[in-house]
Amino acid sequence: RLVLGVFSSPRNAPEGTGLLPGWYESTDAGASWTSMGSGPGHGLPVVNPAISADGTRLINATQSEQGDATWVSSDGARTWTKLAEPILYTVFDPHGDGSAAYGIRDVLLSEGPNPFVRSEDGGLTWTTVGFLPEAFKSNRNNEAPTFRRAMPSKILPHPVDRSTIYVAGAAGMIARSTDGGATWTMLTTWEDFPPFDVVAR
Repeated sequence: RLVLGVFSSPRNAPEGTGLLPGWYESTDAGASWTSMGSGPGHGLPVVNPAISADGTRLINATQSEQGDATWVSSDGARTWTKLAEPILYTVFDPHGDGSAAYGIRDVLLSEGPNPFVRSEDGGLTWTTVGFLPEAFKSNRNNEAPTFRRAMPSKILPHPVDRSTIYVAGAAGMIARSTDGGATWTMLTTWEDFPPFDVVAR
């Protein structure tokens, strides 16, 4: 069984399928696809999805005309639960039984650094573990930043050492935690990269 998420339009779907945004499944190695439902959480663009190793748990931080939202499924994308607050850039912890996940909570620039959060139940509830460095910052409501920040875009748990986690952002910025996300150290900063010009002709 294969599960497919389509982002925003048929252009993002496998060639020739014309699938609309949403979740689909295939039982013939991708030769044909069937929609997995039409209820809440279905028919929305698939953005920054996280899928557990066994494929039963999914987290979709989606974007649509109704606003940003995070949806969680515990049955392989057949039914979905909408979280009260959006969680960005989620990833399942590769260690343990597959039910734990990491995420970054979206906050206003004026509210300080983004909380780094962890779930023990497949993404249904979240607990703050620590806070990302100030250099990382989501920009909800398109607020004007007070200084250059890189929106976090990827969470990368270490495949062997479960205490070590990396977060990557724009312009190659990378932070590392060696205590499960409680504290963070910047490995690269804006100043590490030489100035460059964009040349067009």
